[in-house]
Amino acid sequence: MEEGKLSFSRRVALSFMAATAALTLLVFVLIYFVVYHTVYNDLKSDLRAESVELTNNIVVLSDQVIFANPNEWQEREHGQIEVNPIFIQYADSTGKVLKRSPNLQEGYLSVFKNISSDYFFDSRLANATVYQLQVPLKNTQGKPLGYISVAMPLSEAHMVLKNLRLILIVLFPFVLLFLYFVTLFMSERSIRPVLDLTRAAQKMTQDNYENPIVLPTRKDELFSLTFSVNQLVEKLRGAAVRERQFAIEASHELRTPLSVLRGTIEVMLRKQRPSEYYVSKANTALTEVDKMTDLTEQLLFLYQFENNQKKIQQDNVNLLQVVGEVLNSLENVLNEKSLNLDVQVPNEISVHTNKFMFVSLLRTYIIQMSRHSSVEQQINISASLSENLLQIDIRDNGIKMDTEELNALNGNPNISEPNPKEEFKSNGLGLTIAGRFARLLNISVKAAHEDLGNCISLLINNLKE
Repeated sequence: MEEGKLSFSRRVALSFMAATAALTLLVFVLIYFVVYHTVYNDLKSDLRAESVELTNNIVVLSDQVIFANPNEWQEREHGQIEVNPIFIQYADSTGKVLKRSPNLQEGYLSVFKNISSDYFFDSRLANATVYQLQVPLKNTQGKPLGYISVAMPLSEAHMVLKNLRLILIVLFPFVLLFLYFVTLFMSERSIRPVLDLTRAAQKMTQDNYENPIVLPTRKDELFSLTFSVNQLVEKLRGAAVRERQFAIEASHELRTPLSVLRGTIEVMLRKQRPSEYYVSKANTALTEVDKMTDLTEQLLFLYQFENNQKKIQQDNVNLLQVVGEVLNSLENVLNEKSLNLDVQVPNEISVHTNKFMFVSLLRTYIIQMSRHSSVEQQINISASLSENLLQIDIRDNGIKMDTEELNALNGNPNISEPNPKEEFKSNGLGLTIAGRFARLLNISVKAAHEDLGNCISLLINNLKE
């Protein structure tokens, strides 16, 4: 891990801890306020009960307040100070204290004048804090005649709240640390299969695609990810081997005309010969140069379009004219074996395609058929149109193709690694380029054995626009 950067699991743990910290803080605050209000509500309930008991023993006659039961002020809780004391006091409308419980001794409870309803508040009594209720006593006209005050000490309630605050404050960081380490442990455990997947992927190189990543036992998201990675690796392996094979085939195809050129030039330089001999050899050399030129143009063309450097330009071309051009360019090849041609292509069929690539793949497939044909045999070229699908069939009556040739024509070449100790066997770079041209033009190519020979079928959807 680079310095200054946190791992994914630690970032998850910290993010979870931050979110949990806010939530925990909110919960702690809620707990504190719930306890706080519960404590004060209990005090209010006790003060209210005591005030009701006192006021029930008070009679208001005209503007006089009469205590019907003076003994109420002498009860135990009004006399003690140490254990559960309840302080009571009566003051007139001016705030002058007229009566108070014995446990007040020399102290007095606070009095707020002009209070027209029951009023709860915190106040001080000597050096202690008390919670106090002040109840106004009114005459029939609603005029306050005096105030009954009931108070209870807050020392125990404050102690409870203080302890609760202390517990929550101390507990808060421990909860966060506990959650952080638990989350870190769980996140590291959860992403362990991802780390295993990463390590397995790092071990793979362009030369080592053979060992797929072991699939997890549980068919969850990681299973799907690993399965997808294995599929991608298999595609990459196939692509890498095909590219390597393509490079070998390219060097093989270019080496042949270069060897012919070298041999021709060496023979021409050995001794003086008639001019007709030089013309013949020059023509041979030009033929080989044309082959290399055509091959390099095809390679450049293929590179530009497969790497999206250029957009494929397509035009409407007459199929019969294209077939005628291809056969004219192959006249020497076909005449070497005196092959007969049977062309059954309707004149009205047009194809929307790139002419250069289309001509190249037709040439390649006809040459492939001529190689399997014996002397004076026949090659049939036919086209049929059915529901906007054009099918072009190229048939021969020659030697049946082997499995590797059929696989190469059907777009499934053998992608096993070539053995460097064995002699290289190529199906021809032209066949590889033709297959790639077909994919660029969305043309499906099917090759199969027939009773009398072989058949290559081209399925085309791009007809005349």
